[in-house]
Amino acid sequence: TGANNPYVLGMKLIDPLGNGTWSSVQFTVDSGATGPTSVGVPAGPNNPAGYVNAATQTAATIVAAFAAPTDPADQIALSVDGLNLGTQAGGSDTLSWTGDLSSLPDGTLQILGTITDPNGVQTTFTGSLIKDTMPPPAPAVAGVVGPPPNTITPQNASCVNVAVAFNQAPDPADTVTVTLSDGSNSVQGSAPAGDGQVTVSCMDASSLSTGPVSVTVTVTDVAGNSVTFTGTPAVKVDCQHQGDN
Repeated sequence: TGANNPYVLGMKLIDPLGNGTWSSVQFTVDSGATGPTSVGVPAGPNNPAGYVNAATQTAATIVAAFAAPTDPADQIALSVDGLNLGTQAGGSDTLSWTGDLSSLPDGTLQILGTITDPNGVQTTFTGSLIKDTMPPPAPAVAGVVGPPPNTITPQNASCVNVAVAFNQAPDPADTVTVTLSDGSNSVQGSAPAGDGQVTVSCMDASSLSTGPVSVTVTVTDVAGNSVTFTGTPAVKVDCQHQGDN
């Protein structure tokens, strides 16, 4: 609980004749519990570390990691931006809370924790998370670059380029992922969104069957929010003249 080593308080009583008598009492100083080495949102299957997004806001996970196991008698409470996520007993070096943060605004939110030891001494600790539930803008157009346009020929099948364009400029840090699929097999490629005129380059579509090929674009922001857009379908041909206009 953070208690220091015992101290000894001594007192000498001297009577009128000059005789001295010593007495002592032992005591400890409780300086409170030791706070965690880190507290925040861990990376999950639907969010990067530090972020709560649209997919995770109703069941956001916050983890406090300690350098050593906490005292089982400690009571550890956690809140986010004033929203109480509950109190639990210590006993482990890693404690986890799950809470519905959908009522809180987007932005940087403060995490506040309180450890109350068996003597009632409280220790506070803080952290933060970023809540971002807004999806990135969707593309306006997407299609296989020719020649011919929207056609995958034997000559270019091993290095297919897909152009993606936005009407509303995305964040340059957004990731644009293109999936080409013949219905049974698929290939993917990714590129940063940049200025909103993106070419996802050199995807190997050799394994796709001849015939219709769907073009699907997924845009994902740094918080893990995503939007999906269906581009112009392509066709894979087995000889060059089939795709000529």
